[in-house]
Amino acid sequence: MSLPQLAIEKRAVTYFATALILVGGIFSFFQLGWLEDPDFSVKAAVIVTAYPGATAEEVELEVTDRLETAVKELSQVREVFSLSRPGSSIIRVDIKPQYWMDDLPQVWDELRNKVEDVETRLPPGARPPEVADDFGFVYGFLMALTGDGYSYKELEDYAEYLQTQLGVVDGVARVELWGVQQRVVYVDVSEQQLSQVGIAPGTIEATLRQQNMVLDAGGIDAQDQRFRFAPTGSFESPEDIDGISYLPELLGHSEAQEKHDYFYWIWAIRVGKWKLHRKGKDRFALYDLENDIAEKHNLADKMPEIVTRHSRYFDEATRK
Repeated sequence: MSLPQLAIEKRAVTYFATALILVGGIFSFFQLGWLEDPDFSVKAAVIVTAYPGATAEEVELEVTDRLETAVKELSQVREVFSLSRPGSSIIRVDIKPQYWMDDLPQVWDELRNKVEDVETRLPPGARPPEVADDFGFVYGFLMALTGDGYSYKELEDYAEYLQTQLGVVDGVARVELWGVQQRVVYVDVSEQQLSQVGIAPGTIEATLRQQNMVLDAGGIDAQDQRFRFAPTGSFESPEDIDGISYLPELLGHSEAQEKHDYFYWIWAIRVGKWKLHRKGKDRFALYDLENDIAEKHNLADKMPEIVTRHSRYFDEATRK
């Protein structure tokens, strides 16, 4: 009996099969991806660990083996490939094919937990391992931001603003900035002068690292309130140290370190214990910070000579 004859004689079965295929086709059609660059999952992760100064054998024994042993404890792992070379360890972890895209975030979390457990047992000098697992991200749009007459800082600020606004758009998973200028302060030092005064280059680096460090200066508990001490004297920009010699500080003579004559911030001038606020054109408020840290008593009317002497710093600072 031929297939066409069977289909004619068994009409009920034929109608049912046709309807089933039609419904299945319609359902499958609406499940198809509509994106030009659809999401896809890469079931692999890479663990990179830097170990500067170590040989390939030391990297293998002290870093790679320990990480491999911990990773292989995961039941989701299919294969592990590793490469140990001088100064770095690279491990690729492949996940079993039965784990789908929705399962991968949990798998990567467990992988990171295993790596973090081993991190405390890595040798001194080894950097924290970095786990990369987002190889499946696809960027649908690449936009360039230009602006004639604008500085790199202004372009970066506007790019960060766009990044924030685009991040809340439906369907946008990630917005990254490329080409951002790195902020660097170059310090050129004469080795001849350093040798003459007996200062090692590392001393300059250590001094600069200690500057602007965030430290807890403590506080005072007063009944139901706590007043926090905030250290001052940090530098806000490279111009703050322009033209000032650090030699006394490097030699341990902090008392001889040159200081600025005053500190200026838009509407206020600080000269010693005096703080002068500009309230408007030719209107000032003067405070004695040694005896009035809360700035409650305006002394401008009582000490006009100090107001006149320090107010000239406003014009001098704005000219700079």
